[in-house]
Amino acid sequence: MIFSACLKNNFFLLILIFFFSLSCNNLQKNESPSFADDFLAREHSIIFVGDIMLSRGVDSWMKKEGYLYPFKNIAQITNSAEITFGNLESPLSFKGKKAGNFYSFRGNPLSIKGLIYSGFDLLNLANNHIFDYAKEAFEETIELLRKYDIQTIGAGKNLLEARRPAIYNLGDSKIAFLGYVASKGAFYARDNREGVARAESAWIIEDIEKVKKDVDLVIISFHWGIEYEDYPTEYQKSLARMAVDCGADMVIGHHTHTFQGIEIYKGKLIAYSLGNFIFDQRDLKNNQSFVLKVNLKGKKLLQTEIIPIELITYPCSPRIAEGKMAQEILERLYFDSSIFGTEFDFFSGRGLLKIDPR
Repeated sequence: MIFSACLKNNFFLLILIFFFSLSCNNLQKNESPSFADDFLAREHSIIFVGDIMLSRGVDSWMKKEGYLYPFKNIAQITNSAEITFGNLESPLSFKGKKAGNFYSFRGNPLSIKGLIYSGFDLLNLANNHIFDYAKEAFEETIELLRKYDIQTIGAGKNLLEARRPAIYNLGDSKIAFLGYVASKGAFYARDNREGVARAESAWIIEDIEKVKKDVDLVIISFHWGIEYEDYPTEYQKSLARMAVDCGADMVIGHHTHTFQGIEIYKGKLIAYSLGNFIFDQRDLKNNQSFVLKVNLKGKKLLQTEIIPIELITYPCSPRIAEGKMAQEILERLYFDSSIFGTEFDFFSGRGLLKIDPR
């Protein structure tokens, strides 16, 4: 009798354990998809900044104040998006010999601490300075960035690698980034030689068509234009619009050291130049710039927040512009963009640009 009672009690205990386990499993199954669905459904964001030069005067200040120093005033913004993108205008290496450019930049490898601290995920290397100290410095820069999980576009050990996209998943949206250079002084990659990707129209079309089969959005980075000019050239406009016509969803430009206007072309955003982000130039115009924070949901770009910044030339550090300075930057951008008929909303020292999500 005692054995039967124990068996009976254990039987009921097993039943209770079974139903409790089943309830827990159902609870976990119900909770997990809801979290995933929320991640897929909510808005995501990408931040874009302009030229980052970690040599010369910037390096001098970092040696005094530490390698996080240029980024400290702006890191809260750059860390606020899931992808943060910029144009790295200087190799990070002690190696190599000066390649011949009058203005040649080479940053301390320790300055990568600032890029990590401020949340950079992706850097364009398709520019006219990444080869300032030739092959050795270039190769060490790429190895260093990869070591710390910072992807690169627009440059590589050969042409195929230089044209290769960087691809990210944001919720249910798959995004590809491609980088090209169309400025003088660049060291172009070949089939069997390292270098940067030249902005060859046929290559751009081919690359967009190829990657568009596997992703939802394509973002193109161009290093182009005439330095210190407020307006894009006809070549810039035709190249950007061609990229959109062939499937690009957004075009981001840099190189001119002063920002240029924004165009909405066929519902797609073209920012012709974001100007400087970290640099040591003295002219006020070159020290006024902005950050773009693009919001997207699903497979559509929704809106862009324009965050005006000012570069404190010495100590070579960007910060969010406020008051009259913010107003001046936004008014400049509005005027420069007026040739395209672009309209902005302004609020609390920032701009808002709505995108038609076709």
